Amino acid sequence: MASTPPSARFKTLTGALNRASLWLCLAFLPGMAALTVLDVACRWAFSSPIPGSRELNELALLMLVSLGLGHAHEQKANVHIALFLDRLPAQARAFCQMATGFLGLLIAGIISASFFLSGLEDFDAKTATDMLGTPLFPFRFAASAGFFLLFATLAADVRAAGRAFFKTSERSAAWTP
Repeated sequence: MASTPPSARFKTLTGALNRASLWLCLAFLPGMAALTVLDVACRWAFSSPIPGSRELNELALLMLVSLGLGHAHEQKANVHIALFLDRLPAQARAFCQMATGFLGLLIAGIISASFFLSGLEDFDAKTATDMLGTPLFPFRFAASAGFFLLFATLAADVRAAGRAFFKTSERSAAWTP
């Protein structure tokens, strides 16, 4: 019985975590939509917004975006230049994917660490929103986790692009006319 390679297990784990974070982020969507509709209705009917609705919408939007990033990248639902990349040779395409993957790793890692450190500071200082007094640290930690999932998904993609790059470079080095 052959064991599964670690890269396949890592990709399976990140996929499962991305799906779980997607469901968690989708839990915020109906609440955010309902709050927006109620806020607009109250503004129209009573000329008075719901107190704290802007704060809650900002926090829900943070959760929605940050927790959905890993899944969006995994499904290739992000912007990329396929028209340009498809015309490149396999080795150049793999190199471009590796280079952009490394840049994405760097950016996602920095943002994840920043949210985590900010969450620690908010926890120590007991920082809360102005109007409702909602603690900020759980949202910062969740955003950090979302960007870390993006980091993990990018790491799996960089590894796959690196394997493709070195596999094609070995084939082209071995080929002689």
